Amino acid sequence: MLICVQLQNLGNIISEGIDIFSYYNIDPVPLYVLNVLYSTLAMYKNTIVTRPDKQKVFLATFILITWFLFFSCGATQSIGTELQEEDFTSYTIGVGDTLGITVYRNSDINCSSQVDTMGNISIPLVGVLKAAGLTPYQLQDKIIENLKKYITKPQITVTVSTYQSQKVTMIGEVNSPGLLNIEKPKPISSLISLAGGFTENANKENVYIVRKTPNGSQQITVNMKKVLEGVDVKQNILIQKNDTIYVPRDERRVTVLGEVNSPGTISINVSLGILEAITKAGNFTTEANKNNIIIIGKDAKSNVKIVDYQQILNKKDLSMNITLCDGDVIYVPHENKQILILGEINNPGIINNDPPLTLLEAIARKGGITETGNKSKVFVIRGGVDKANITTYNLKKLLKEGDVSQNVLLQKGDIVYVPPTFIASTEKVLNHVRSILSTILSAESAITFWPQTRQVLETGKSTTSSSIVVSPGQ
Repeated sequence: MLICVQLQNLGNIISEGIDIFSYYNIDPVPLYVLNVLYSTLAMYKNTIVTRPDKQKVFLATFILITWFLFFSCGATQSIGTELQEEDFTSYTIGVGDTLGITVYRNSDINCSSQVDTMGNISIPLVGVLKAAGLTPYQLQDKIIENLKKYITKPQITVTVSTYQSQKVTMIGEVNSPGLLNIEKPKPISSLISLAGGFTENANKENVYIVRKTPNGSQQITVNMKKVLEGVDVKQNILIQKNDTIYVPRDERRVTVLGEVNSPGTISINVSLGILEAITKAGNFTTEANKNNIIIIGKDAKSNVKIVDYQQILNKKDLSMNITLCDGDVIYVPHENKQILILGEINNPGIINNDPPLTLLEAIARKGGITETGNKSKVFVIRGGVDKANITTYNLKKLLKEGDVSQNVLLQKGDIVYVPPTFIASTEKVLNHVRSILSTILSAESAITFWPQTRQVLETGKSTTSSSIVVSPGQ
């Protein structure tokens, strides 16, 4: 009996609570919960009195339902508050927006209305109201005032179901430029994603936002490369309505010349290396020297770099894939398939080494060795920028003993030197070598061994610290 009295008192409190909530225009959700509780008490009141054995069970069930309903109410209120903070408080209704008008306990008045070009909406009983420029809360209060003529204490909910007035303009190097609708300020990264992302020509380091201000306009520059890499997420600023986002084209260029299929100027991005540049230039021709690609910087202070493309591929070391800078010039030289025959030769000079010739074949094509030539000590000079190698071969062993190891297969850029048998004539030969080498040695041959060559040719060995490696003869 005590339980029944307590429940009856609780029912009275709930009933009074409904009136209080209605008077102060409280949200319909708690009103709904209170109505459910009150109806539940009314339904089971007699049952509780007549069946005391079930009173404890019902009271426990009632408390559980009460807790659940109020917990759900709290959760709903929490979400509602969050939405209000985003939509009701800060959002300004504009032309093109679609609004949902809900009148509690008067569903026949509920409607969905789009804000016309004059900024107005039409509502049953109320008629035409100015909505543009108001927040949903402000419009809600305005509708309530107009409905008070027909409904006692009207409870109104205004929601924005379609956002059309908040627009952002996206132009430049994005895949889908144009107007974007936003319902609230969004990070610039989200809007670029909505626009299809950057094109391959986009300058991600300098993205511009033009924003209208009371005094004109403001320009903000964002480095989206740092934002996307997570280096500086603070630059991922919120874009507001009427902002314009401009993604410029990356104007950085490099020039690729020489033995490539499509020489000329190409666009680069921040990560373009020598491998990618060669690919964009149509790859190498069959005459290209892949081992000595020359990179000349735009700045006069920049060092000239020589890159071995083939070594990058062979070693699979992408750290050697030099990142190019704006204004760089890449020159792919012609592959030097020739060799130079000097010294005591009947017809010294340059000879084509395609296909590769043996030492004896090359000398034979140049008329052979003169009578004063030293056949037992023929020099083959081979090397590059990092190292030059001089090896001696004994052709007498080849001709008299059949030692084929002395008949080396020559490589492109090799220099063959047949010294005289008399030391007295060395000065004459060196002068001859100097005069020829001074005109033909370049980045294409890439053989650097002066001034130590004289010492090597005269003595057969080097005592100085140099880039020359001397291999003794047989």
